[in-house]
Amino acid sequence: MILAPRPAFADPDPTDDSEIAGLESEYVIIDVVRAWETGFMVVDITKPEQLDSGLVSYPPVSGATVTVTSRFNGQTTTGTTDDDGVVNLDIRALSVVQDGEDVNNLDDYHFNGSVTVEKDGWRKFETALIVVQGGEGLQVPAHPLDESEGTPYPRLASFDEWDGLYCVNDFLVTPKNDIDHAVGVSLLGLPNEGPVTVELWVDGEETPRASVDAATGDKVEMGVKVDEAGSTPLYGYPVDVTFEASFLKQDDDACLPVDGSLKVVATQGDTSWSWPLALAVSQGVVDEPAGKEGRSSVPSTRSPAAPQAWASTGPTAFPS
Repeated sequence: MILAPRPAFADPDPTDDSEIAGLESEYVIIDVVRAWETGFMVVDITKPEQLDSGLVSYPPVSGATVTVTSRFNGQTTTGTTDDDGVVNLDIRALSVVQDGEDVNNLDDYHFNGSVTVEKDGWRKFETALIVVQGGEGLQVPAHPLDESEGTPYPRLASFDEWDGLYCVNDFLVTPKNDIDHAVGVSLLGLPNEGPVTVELWVDGEETPRASVDAATGDKVEMGVKVDEAGSTPLYGYPVDVTFEASFLKQDDDACLPVDGSLKVVATQGDTSWSWPLALAVSQGVVDEPAGKEGRSSVPSTRSPAAPQAWASTGPTAFPS
């Protein structure tokens, strides 16, 4: 699976990134030598270099702490990226789902879980639910901490708990998909305490698909900025919202459009910020509701609730 570097994570004004938004990142080869390891490469999304091939290369981030948490059993594993921005993590214990299983003799090493990346001087990174697979690699985006307070960014976004910001998850629209689905958004770094309006938009439409008025939480430390003057903590206000509607019921007013581009817009006072989401919506071929547990009854290479995956038993490539 791939956590592709995305302008959504990189910049509060995605317009500046539009020239590179549709380009694939350079294929980076990392040796994942064991079936029970997952490789992570952390890269600086703010310094893209367009290559002659048309691909984009991102510089690695060393010294970042990568933590993976298993939804199966609550176990975690942690490592630190090397000079190439790479760390290979042993996920054997995280893949065990039954007491007494031999972690050294599983048929397959994978689980549903989440990934966090932390480093002084950098924004906090966190995914919602993803599938972690042994013998594969993930390229994950990182962003230096902002020069000053008051620059919000999406810390996490999800659709029925599945990641909607860093992984391209694809969900299916069908005529009978009449259950409510939840889009959750967690923003960090708002400049002021008080009310915030958060909206879910489809690009090109004149009104939002959903809107929630919320209050900020208590001010929190977003991270520690490190420069020649020393270490300076930066603070901001968080806000968490959830949109619930029949987002996948065909012909419903709330139904998200197939192949539409989604974004989140937050407004506080006279200032608005906008970030694109990685959610994708496709036309289903089976007339029944989609579940929320990350599985699909529709045979498809575009799973409605699982990250894209590239199986590999040797070196792992990282397309965006």
